[in-house]
Amino acid sequence: MTKARDLANIISGGFTADDIPNLDAAKITSGSFADARIPNLATSKITSGTFADARIAASNVSQHATSFDDNDLVNDLSTLALRQASDANRGAYNTNSQFVDVFQDGTGIASNTNAPRNDEEYVASVSSATTLFAPTLQQISNYSTAPATPSWGEQVGSTLANPYKNGYSQYGGCVVNELWDLANDWTCKVFITNGDNNGALAGAQYSAAGVFVTTGTSIAAGSDPDIFESSLTNSTFYGNNAGWNTFLTSAAETAFSYSSLSAHASTEGNSNASLDAGGGLKSFSHYYNDGGNDEAGFVIQHVASTNTMTITAIDGSNNLRSSSGKKTITNIPSSGRALIGFGTASTNSRYFSSSFASGVTNNGDHSSKTSQVVNATGNFISNAITAPSSVSSMGAVITYQDNSGTNTLNTDIVLQLSADNGSNFTTATLTAMPNFATGIKMAKVNDLSVTAGTQLKYKISFANQALGSKEARIRGISLQY
Repeated sequence: MTKARDLANIISGGFTADDIPNLDAAKITSGSFADARIPNLATSKITSGTFADARIAASNVSQHATSFDDNDLVNDLSTLALRQASDANRGAYNTNSQFVDVFQDGTGIASNTNAPRNDEEYVASVSSATTLFAPTLQQISNYSTAPATPSWGEQVGSTLANPYKNGYSQYGGCVVNELWDLANDWTCKVFITNGDNNGALAGAQYSAAGVFVTTGTSIAAGSDPDIFESSLTNSTFYGNNAGWNTFLTSAAETAFSYSSLSAHASTEGNSNASLDAGGGLKSFSHYYNDGGNDEAGFVIQHVASTNTMTITAIDGSNNLRSSSGKKTITNIPSSGRALIGFGTASTNSRYFSSSFASGVTNNGDHSSKTSQVVNATGNFISNAITAPSSVSSMGAVITYQDNSGTNTLNTDIVLQLSADNGSNFTTATLTAMPNFATGIKMAKVNDLSVTAGTQLKYKISFANQALGSKEARIRGISLQY
């Protein structure tokens, strides 16, 4: 039999692995193999050469390969970047493929509509703002002298002309001309100063602080309320429940239900103690004396979230006596008003002031109060971030907080992305991720198609926001591109 005949028989009957023991793959330059043509060709028989791309279809390879999705990796990197920026209190920054902002400041925000950045490093349409101020004082002692427009630095002879002098061995004092809102946080500071020393702190014996708490809200909280009698000449101040009506107009007494006031709690001395407001109308007073002339004022601090109030004495060096003589009042009403008064007994000239001239170098030397900013809707937009090349797909990870209620992604919190400087925003569909930290949630969007460009922006919008029932706070964003 000729070799040609043998080869023809082999081809018609199919190849076996032994028929072609060392076939060089480089010799196969055209056509394709069917399983029937090489029924049992072991891969070990192909020992050299390479197959040309045209010989093996791409689908023959891809069907056996597991596709790689880098979104998990990208999201992890975004989360890591947010955590590092939060821990380091970093301002907004960007890399070649990422922009990160945790609102340490407002440099990464181009504009907002009813959604301001808060100093506590978040953006929201419902938030609080803190104001530092020095409230005015109302004279209540007939031993006091008060100029028409008192201010520190104004000298009258050898005596500073700021309110309210007590130069006698009796209690004299003042009422802070502020109606405090129990729904908000606030801090009230009043100092005892030496009128002969440019307003420097001066200690006194038997300093007293009094607080009147009511659930009445018909009179608006704020500075210089129209609630005091035109002439306050009570010669003593103890802040007790028998004394507040001396200062208040009859209309204010009615609004505050003063006639129902029967509960008063008083403490004296330099030991810490607790008092209970019982959630209703009540008055408190605290007298501090540790045997010396070194009580130079008081700080009254209210924390609405815990319904507590503290009364703490200030020493002659402007330090709080938080380890002795601090009074903690619990069960403060969550809604209502508060009035505050101060007094002292001293045989030397002493003045009361809501600030002092010497050494006023920091915010801690002032009173403060918070107010609520409430907008049902709002939004904020980032500055433009320049990408190194044209971008047509973007992603993001955001961190947010349900400060109150539960916010629904894509309804109450809406994210939009743009690559053409905000000319066209594409609305993302955010999906929840595991929590970033206790009380801080995360959400993501990946591979969102956008109108191509190199000027990238994000826009976050709020809806259905309401004080106490639905309050979203955006804590950070990592933009992917």
